[in-house]
Amino acid sequence: INAEFFFFFFFFFIVAAMLWLVGIAALVGSLMWWFKPQRKAGALSRQFFRAEGFVLPLVGHRGARMPADPSQAGRYSTPGNCLCGFDHAVKHGARGIELDTRLSKDGVPVVIHDHTVDSVLDGSGLVEEMTVEEMKKIPYKHNRAERLLTLEEALQFAVEHDVFVLIESKERENQAAMVRAICALCAKYNLFEKVVMITFVWRTVYLASVYDPRLRTCLLLRRGLLQSQHKSGAERFSILERIFFPVTDWVLYNFAVLFARYTECDMLGYHAIELSPALISNLHQLGFLVNAWVVNSQAEKEFLRAQGVLVTTDFCFDC
Repeated sequence: INAEFFFFFFFFFIVAAMLWLVGIAALVGSLMWWFKPQRKAGALSRQFFRAEGFVLPLVGHRGARMPADPSQAGRYSTPGNCLCGFDHAVKHGARGIELDTRLSKDGVPVVIHDHTVDSVLDGSGLVEEMTVEEMKKIPYKHNRAERLLTLEEALQFAVEHDVFVLIESKERENQAAMVRAICALCAKYNLFEKVVMITFVWRTVYLASVYDPRLRTCLLLRRGLLQSQHKSGAERFSILERIFFPVTDWVLYNFAVLFARYTECDMLGYHAIELSPALISNLHQLGFLVNAWVVNSQAEKEFLRAQGVLVTTDFCFDC
């Protein structure tokens, strides 16, 4: 009897939790649609990226990687997010570049991926605790002729070479300040029609939609987020986790798509392995453009571009 009671209670709890999650998502979704903000001036279209028919151009991931020695796999002479990488991408035909940005101690957006300078610069320290002047004194590890770029310098490069830019905001703390800084630079250089701000942070997308609807946005998504981050692959999930996590991930994922529609997000970004023809088609029907990162296989590039996906790649030799 005790075992039967425990099983009934456990089953009831699981069903109740599922219904609660679905109900909350439906309620919040309804409220979001009801209090929908003002629609953007124009929807992001393929013309924005100068598409050739259905096929979108390639985007250089943090510029583009340049092999230091073709015989040594994984060795590159071009660090990411630097001027030589951007120049390399453009010279090999890329019509867009992707870069990462964070705010320095003095509130200036700088082009860097990590929250520290340790991995790319010949020094150490947190980006948020260093001024632009301090960081610019430190050379890159793999190319000592290079110095850290500010976002403004990167956008000046985009203006000079007539390329569009995907700016990934890595800012977690000062999201509003980052949005204001990006919008100010877009206004200064008249780049609202050549810049898309991309981010994993939902609040950043919302702030952009409220602060200046002219700024194009792309929400980056990961499917199975709880399952992928809760435990390492070497550990097994409990029975409760095996049931609860997939359901929660499904609710969160669909809520994210709903949130993207609510904020008039222009594009959704996925890791390439998560995209299928069916998912791509569904997202296109919902009005989203789709971005895939990071695609370095020629076969994958051709497959995804044939599906109308904007592909971000480390290698632009075949752009």
